Amino acid sequence: MLTMRGMESAQEKGSGRFSRRLQKARQFLTGKGPAPPSRPPEAAWQQSLWKQQKRYVLKTIILTLALFPLFFVFFDFFQDVHGPIVSLVLFSLVLIFYVVTKALISGEGFIRTFLDQLTFIPVEYPAGEKIFEKHFNATYALILSNVFIHYVLRALDLGTMERIYSLFCFIPEELHVWNLLVSPITCIFLHGSAEHLWFNMVALWVFGLAVEKRVGWKKFIYFYLMTGFLSSLATPIVYLVSRQEFVSSIGASGAIMGIMGVYAVRLFYRKLVFPIPIIPPIFLSFKVKVNSLLLIGTYLYIQIASVPTMFKSNIDYLAHIVGLLSGVYLASRQKIQEEGIEDMLVERATNLIDNKEDYAEARKMLLAVVEHNPERVEAIVALARLLKPSEESRQFYEKAIRKLLDTKPEEAARLFAEYFIIYREPFEPETQDRLTPWLRNIGKINLACRALEALVDRPETPAEWRKNFLLQVAMMLEKLELYEAALNRYEQLLQGFPDFLPKDFVLRKIEVLKKLGEGGQEGAAVSVDESAGERAG
Repeated sequence: MLTMRGMESAQEKGSGRFSRRLQKARQFLTGKGPAPPSRPPEAAWQQSLWKQQKRYVLKTIILTLALFPLFFVFFDFFQDVHGPIVSLVLFSLVLIFYVVTKALISGEGFIRTFLDQLTFIPVEYPAGEKIFEKHFNATYALILSNVFIHYVLRALDLGTMERIYSLFCFIPEELHVWNLLVSPITCIFLHGSAEHLWFNMVALWVFGLAVEKRVGWKKFIYFYLMTGFLSSLATPIVYLVSRQEFVSSIGASGAIMGIMGVYAVRLFYRKLVFPIPIIPPIFLSFKVKVNSLLLIGTYLYIQIASVPTMFKSNIDYLAHIVGLLSGVYLASRQKIQEEGIEDMLVERATNLIDNKEDYAEARKMLLAVVEHNPERVEAIVALARLLKPSEESRQFYEKAIRKLLDTKPEEAARLFAEYFIIYREPFEPETQDRLTPWLRNIGKINLACRALEALVDRPETPAEWRKNFLLQVAMMLEKLELYEAALNRYEQLLQGFPDFLPKDFVLRKIEVLKKLGEGGQEGAAVSVDESAGERAG
């Protein structure tokens, strides 16, 4: 309990806190807040940058709310005047105007510009990014599973199909262990019609590939099943509580909306392109880019506005809402939005560097990413390329190569080739030994040989490593048909390490190479078996 004086004091404190919060909100929206004096310049800039991204999201939400009423006005108008036809005509006119304008600006022909605007991918990907990769893909696995289940069930007789549907749909009025524990998941793999199925699968393909690529297939399946589970519970419970005529909800829509929610958190800065069916079910996309956050937000508001009609329709708007919001919540809980901010900054910085624009701004962005996440290889590589040649750049190169060597060794080898051309310095023996086979795999045998030769000629290289590298260098020189140089390295190996294990192998190599030199047979193959040398090395 508080006395009157205590209450007045509490009110004053509350009022003060409110004023301070109001001031902070104004600073947040305007971006004019003072930087904390205790933080170093880079850290203060990073903090400001993260606030900029929050403002970007907030402004998008405000824009969505402002445009939402206009959407319904235009929607009603199109409905009254045969909307699909009018929309197609208007879109075609806008597209033609856009293509003509772009062709005039770029100096390319209309047809070439028009064809450049076509794609099968309705999601904007960064330049140079691989869209399809050779590994397990959960998105396609889920699509195939849904299609297989649907058409297998359709092949059964009507009575059997209805029993299966009643067993695998979540029905609160008939609760039992199976229905309670399993059905909220199994019902997301059931669909009411082919149209219902394929509409969901196209949406899963659009958003699923982009999300899975960035969060990994394990997290992707977790988000899909968890949001599908939560969305499956929503509608039946509401029907049960409101004592409406009971229906069960089926379909992957809730789970897919959950993936859209994850997309909104992880890829909020990405743009989507409009998919236009040319020859159904084939979709060609015109590269008319739209803010994905704006599009997802608008779709969410449409679902919310449609909830009052839910009891009269067969569309489960509530499951859509719960799925999307649960996706946003689960993704935010795992701080996936921070990875999205990092992606956006790296991409913006890379574009600045590629276009030879503001190098200082690009450096700030990349340093902010590295400060926030020291393991972000893309930012480290971009900094290395931006700052070359310098000692700082060299350190970034070395850091990136070592990180990539554990996860993407071929990419590490390609980056080392870039590094070695600039700095002409190898890594320490152990790392260089790990890099050598990958350099050979990507066809950089000459570069691998030069790097090992540099280590061989260093006095500080340990004897065990020098012996190993001498043998590898001699064999690579022989592979490159540099027989005289190979002979010199074999003789150096024999003189420096007379007790070397494959001594007989080295002696045979020296003998064959000497005969080859005396005979003048340039480019002839050496007949000695190299497997012994490979094993010894």
